[in-house]
Amino acid sequence: MAIDNITSKIIYDAEREAAAIAQEAAAKKEEILAAARKEAEEKREAVRADGEAERAAMVERNVSVAKIDAGKLILEEKQVLIERCLGEAIKKISGLEEDVYLKFLADTAESLAPEGGELILNERDRSLYGEKLEKLLGEKNPAGKYVLSDETRKIKAGVIVKRGSVYVNGSVEARIEAMRSELVPEVAARLFK
Repeated sequence: MAIDNITSKIIYDAEREAAAIAQEAAAKKEEILAAARKEAEEKREAVRADGEAERAAMVERNVSVAKIDAGKLILEEKQVLIERCLGEAIKKISGLEEDVYLKFLADTAESLAPEGGELILNERDRSLYGEKLEKLLGEKNPAGKYVLSDETRKIKAGVIVKRGSVYVNGSVEARIEAMRSELVPEVAARLFK
C-alpha cells in the first residue's frame, strides 16, 4: 500500500500542480487578452483620432480652397464692373453735348499736336463734327494747321492726329488705357466702399 499511497500522493500533487499551472495559464491568458484588448482599443482610438485630424485638415483645406475661389470670383466680378464703368465713361464722353464734345476734341488735338496735323475721327464724329472741329481749331490756333482727314478709324470717341507718318492716338479708349493704372483704383474705391 505504500506504493499506492506514494502513487496517489504523486498523482494528487501532480493534479494540484497541473491545476495551479492551468489556473496560472488562465490568469496569464486573461492578462494577455486584457493587454491585447487595451492595445487594440488604443490603436482604434489612435486611428479614430488620426482620422478625425485628417478629416479636420481636409475640411480646413476645402474651406481654404473655397475662400480662394470665392475671392477669385469676387475679383473677376469687380474687374467686370470696373470695365463696365470705363465703357460707360467712353459712352458718356461720346454722348456729350455738341459744343462740349467739340471743345473736348479740339483740346485733345491741340494737346497731342500743337503744331497741327491731319484730324482722324470715327465715321460718326467725322460726319457730325469734322468740319466744325477743323473750323474751331483754325480759330483757336491760327498758327497750327489742322486738316480734316478723309481717313476714319474705328474708335469710340476722340481724335487721332497724323503728322507725316506718325499717328498720335487721342481716342478716348487709348487715353483711358494710358490712365488705367490711375483710374482703376479710383473707380474701385468708389464702387466698392
